[in-house]
Amino acid sequence: MNVFRYMMIALLSLGLFPQPSFSKNLLPNIQEAYANPNSTGTVFSNYYILINIGHGNIEALSMTIPKKLGVINGISVIDEAGNKVEMSYTIDNYLVRLSFDKPVHQENLKIVLKSVKDSNINARSWFFYLSAKLRGESDFIPFGTARINTYD
Repeated sequence: MNVFRYMMIALLSLGLFPQPSFSKNLLPNIQEAYANPNSTGTVFSNYYILINIGHGNIEALSMTIPKKLGVINGISVIDEAGNKVEMSYTIDNYLVRLSFDKPVHQENLKIVLKSVKDSNINARSWFFYLSAKLRGESDFIPFGTARINTYD
């Protein structure tokens, strides 16, 4: 079984089989993630995750929130021109779903988690796992992990 797996990896790397559609930069990628303020003793901070949409049409994004965090004042998404992107969101069991009113494409977006309460003062980093739903697809495809350092 392992021989078959290694052969498939070799054939894919040689280009003998077509690559999946997300290999053409259709999925977003994470550019930056940070907290502001991020100094010791801060209880409430805004968390920012900057993503580049790539060439895909994104209908929705999902991300996990670490269990010891709580988003207090909501979530917003801002485009590269500084305008608020129309979307709705749900938070269910530490999973956030962002649904855009119209598909977004070829833009940089900033996801803002407002007034996040850090209930674990000893934690220095939080990890958010992000997935995207492309237009016309039924499933979310993971595309990266955002690491936010909360204290210097």
